[in-house]
Amino acid sequence: MNRLPNYGIRSDYTARNQPNFWDDRSWKDQFQKPVYEYVKQLMLDGGYRTVLDIGTGSGYKLVTILGQFDTIGTEPCPTYEHLLQTYPDRKWLLSDLSKPCPIPEVDVVMAADVIEHLQNPDQLLDYIATIRWKKLVLSTPDRDRVRGPNDLGPPQNPYHAREWNAEEFRRYVAQWFPVRSLLHFGTTMVLTCEPPSQSSSDIPMQTTLPNRIFLIGYPGDVGGAGTECWHTLLLWRRFNLPVVCVPTWGNPCNLWLNRVNLLGYPTITTTPDKLADVPGLKGGIVVSFCNSQFLAHVDRFRDLGCRIVWAGCMCWLFDAERRHYEHRGPFDAYVFQSQYQLDVLRPQLAQYGVRPEQMHLVRAAFMTEEWPFRPRPHKKGEPLVVGRISRPAPDKFHPKTWWIYERIPHPIHARIMAWGPDVEKKIGPPPSWAEVLPSRAETAQDFIGKLHVMLQANGGAQENWPRSGLEAMATGVPLVVPNKWGWREMVRHRFTGFLADTEEEMAYYAARLAYEEDLRQFFARAARKHLVENLARPETVWAAWQKVFQSLQAPSPSSESKAPSTAISISNAI
Repeated sequence: MNRLPNYGIRSDYTARNQPNFWDDRSWKDQFQKPVYEYVKQLMLDGGYRTVLDIGTGSGYKLVTILGQFDTIGTEPCPTYEHLLQTYPDRKWLLSDLSKPCPIPEVDVVMAADVIEHLQNPDQLLDYIATIRWKKLVLSTPDRDRVRGPNDLGPPQNPYHAREWNAEEFRRYVAQWFPVRSLLHFGTTMVLTCEPPSQSSSDIPMQTTLPNRIFLIGYPGDVGGAGTECWHTLLLWRRFNLPVVCVPTWGNPCNLWLNRVNLLGYPTITTTPDKLADVPGLKGGIVVSFCNSQFLAHVDRFRDLGCRIVWAGCMCWLFDAERRHYEHRGPFDAYVFQSQYQLDVLRPQLAQYGVRPEQMHLVRAAFMTEEWPFRPRPHKKGEPLVVGRISRPAPDKFHPKTWWIYERIPHPIHARIMAWGPDVEKKIGPPPSWAEVLPSRAETAQDFIGKLHVMLQANGGAQENWPRSGLEAMATGVPLVVPNKWGWREMVRHRFTGFLADTEEEMAYYAARLAYEEDLRQFFARAARKHLVENLARPETVWAAWQKVFQSLQAPSPSSESKAPSTAISISNAI
């Protein structure tokens, strides 16, 4: 392995040669508690039983938060003796990173805020590489969030040898293990990795698949299609599907470019008039997720003999889409995220010659490790924090939004993101008890994590498979939503959330969750379980994608090429 210089940190950064030893024996859960809670949910979601905690410290968090599992903790002396005396019924190892780990196999390995203390962090990752595991969780302070982007070290904390920023740490760890997610809990960043040895023999049997996928477009953090693009890449990476990404058009931002690169997927930048120069694209299959730029240049893909899979994400046909069908006929396959969307669009597409076997129900990829389960407690007497998140499009907002919120018979604090002048023109200025935020004012994880209830009253937009609902379910925020559209397939009424028939019912159901904390917490746990086991189970979503790919192996009447290779495009929302 040609390892990155300076342990992946910028070349002008100065480390501390001899950090002080941190004695954790007198501490409990003042630090890293959210990391242990994240690992707990990861283990519950995955059905894991054993966890190895490298650098467990006092052992308090391991025993109290992960005590229901089979735990093993490691520490050097004198902390090792303290662990033996304090928790004699638990398993403890004397830490020695210079030798292979004596535990050959566990389900989960974790090291919470350990690596920044080590003079040679390579030793820790080499040590972990001697173990057979299914998930790895590493956390460390994010230097940019703690010190600012211009800090060049040494760390202000005398116990730290060095500190990374998020992209440095992701690149550094990726030299050993595939990084599947990066989260933040305040200033702490958390990486979740998969073992490098995972291959096609470690995953369910696959039928014949294309040799290459072209993703035309790029991930983003705003809009359902942009985030679905990222989660779909994570899904495909998990099942070892080869992918080449082609943004529409030009260079993507460095943040997302680095994330895609770390998945092992190459990015090719081009322009519509140069598509013929993209290696392997001619004669391939192109799939696009709700991408206006794709529709604007779809004729170029057809001229190259590409087979086209379209996932429109919306519950209507775009004008550019209709014009293309009238001119060149339908695409080769269609992906729908909800049965509602499929039922609405099926008769419209049939008018253009789309056959039933060309239409596929594929639930949106949603990798739950990107969304830690952290339901916010609601104490008696405190305001109930209700809110919603979406694109700042007026048709996403019910004109009586404030009317609904103010009829909740309980003190509330409302939070809305994203806000804009067009939204205010439709629903009115925010009341004194409401807080409105522009797009990207907070990360979606941070915003949703501050809510007690997501009350999403929609306007003219008919929701297909709203990702904000999946995100709330993953986080532990119960949903109160309309009893319409794709919501009815996502929410199990009175079990994972409430489906309301009227505006008055929405206020009533929110009030129930304000006064019945046990019910609210039950919904939070049941919704996360339903999401993990049913709505977003990776094996189920992957099986649906396989059927799409299989349908494209046979010659298609709408294809102008006999070439068998494949290209897929998923991109940002219109």
